[in-house]
Amino acid sequence: MINVLLCDDHALVLEGIGNILDSFEEINVIQKTSTGVAVLQYLDIHPQHPDIILFDVRMPNSISGFELATRIKLTFPKIKLIACTGLNDEEVMIELYAKGVEGFVSKSSLSSELKIAILTVASGERYFSGLYDVENLGLELARHKKTKTISNLTQHELTIAKLMTTNLTYKQIADKMKITPNSLDNIRVKICQKLDVQTRVEVAMYLTMMGVV
Repeated sequence: MINVLLCDDHALVLEGIGNILDSFEEINVIQKTSTGVAVLQYLDIHPQHPDIILFDVRMPNSISGFELATRIKLTFPKIKLIACTGLNDEEVMIELYAKGVEGFVSKSSLSSELKIAILTVASGERYFSGLYDVENLGLELARHKKTKTISNLTQHELTIAKLMTTNLTYKQIADKMKITPNSLDNIRVKICQKLDVQTRVEVAMYLTMMGVV
């Protein structure tokens, strides 16, 4: 039985997801909370922790899902995290991955995918919806590890690659590096070519796998 704690600041969403998970015999919802603070309080009080916390990323009336993930990974590293949100942009995926979140599902996902995500994460693997095949990406990156290494990057490119793993926009990165957006785009292309990846998310995953960030 997989024990799951839910956190979402929308009561209807919280109730709906809870009902969906309750219909799966492998999953047991042990607590529903509406704020990140309530999650942390629950973990402090109850010795039996959930196996997985399914949480919303944007919670304006509390600490954000990003901050919640940071605190949980620091204090309760054995608990696995799945973000369930309507935000599908690349920067969100990168930040969630970098913070050690094991899974991501869209709120528009079918209930069957939600179940698959929980079972996958509970088994020790990562699941990032249908947007990114993390398992195959990891295998592909590992395959190129010997020939496509961080040492192929110049120091300038490495600095930019590290910034690409943050939630900064490309414009913010360009401003920080004091270069034009066009120059940054050219450097981004070179980074992707040298690491043999295609997207910013893949750059972030590669640097994380190599222990650079």
